[in-house]
Amino acid sequence: ILPPAKRKKMPGIGTITVSSLAALFGLGGIYLRRRVSRNWIDYRQLGPADLDGRVIVITGANVGLGYESAKEFVKRNGTVVLACRDVAKAEEAARRIVKSVGGGTAGRAGGRSSTPQN
Repeated sequence: ILPPAKRKKMPGIGTITVSSLAALFGLGGIYLRRRVSRNWIDYRQLGPADLDGRVIVITGANVGLGYESAKEFVKRNGTVVLACRDVAKAEEAARRIVKSVGGGTAGRAGGRSSTPQN
């Protein structure tokens, strides 16, 4: 072993290794992205296109995934029941769905408010 002053430093070995790893991971990421997206499934195209005569009950249908699911089922002519904790929010969601879809009707089947009544 040579003393530190006499050792020759190999410039860039650490940099080359880090750069090689970054390039390898980058190319791996690109390959994986192309491989996955080639077989990507469009879930909007799955299932029957016409839901006429079917009743779909969706819990939490006034916001989020429930709301978006309800919109999709209404577009496919399904009868959708919005099961929400707050009747006023459910009615508002039903109005928004009918307005955004451009057809259909919104009716109230009943229910109770989440606030206690005396």
